[in-house]
Amino acid sequence: QSYDTPVQHADAVAAGVRHGRFDLESASALYDDVVVASVVGVDQEQLMCQSFPFFVVFVTLASFSLWLYYAAQSGFEGTFGLDSLWPKQTRLQMYDDCADQRLQLWRWLSYQFTHVSLYHVSFNSAGMLFVGSPFETFHGHWRAALIYSAGVVGGAWCHMVLDAHTALIGISAGVYALTAAYLSDLALNWYSIKYRKPRIVILVAGLALDSGFTAAGITNGNDEGAITSHPSHLGGFVAGLIMGVLFGRNLRVQRCERALQLLAFGALLAGGIAFA
Repeated sequence: QSYDTPVQHADAVAAGVRHGRFDLESASALYDDVVVASVVGVDQEQLMCQSFPFFVVFVTLASFSLWLYYAAQSGFEGTFGLDSLWPKQTRLQMYDDCADQRLQLWRWLSYQFTHVSLYHVSFNSAGMLFVGSPFETFHGHWRAALIYSAGVVGGAWCHMVLDAHTALIGISAGVYALTAAYLSDLALNWYSIKYRKPRIVILVAGLALDSGFTAAGITNGNDEGAITSHPSHLGGFVAGLIMGVLFGRNLRVQRCERALQLLAFGALLAGGIAFA
């Protein structure tokens, strides 16, 4: 028997169970309908794994290795990474006492390679690999690098506007950008992706869990005012969402998606003008 929607299919299976009838074939079909989901046109999974996620692995190894190398020399207590090589020259902070650091543009990117603890760098690295690897295998190295870097810069901009006197470090803004871009990928290629519904549930649950940990203070500690921040997460997420819509790989372009791209370009332009 055919059903118009997965909900009708699920209701029919549940009714059969209540009346002592369990149709294994129907339950299997329901699983395929709800969890696996049918694909229209090109299957995205057939286009994945065309390339190894070199960029994601490089950023992860660079961040973790820098923290581990300098932490091993100091008992693993404190903030380590690129800022250990050039103290206070790489973390992001608009003002340090009376020093104006707004024109030190390298900080928009360099802050990502410093972390405050093993938990901080491990949690960010795990998120980077979990979200970034499948994203890069489908979208390619340059798209992943562009969207990630835009998220790092977007996180820096948002942090400078909303929390100008606090130092920022860590790759979490970039991780949030790739997560948002993954969500935009699901939206643009919805009918070309298997297991699309579980994927979106997992991504949203991961975002909620990370936000909950941050709100509860179960994060990474701080050193001389250097902390991760909600503004950087927000800025990275918004930047990743916009860049994902603009530059993400779209297998079946529709007219409404073109309109969405124009909207995203307008948001990007407005954000750049507002920050300037």
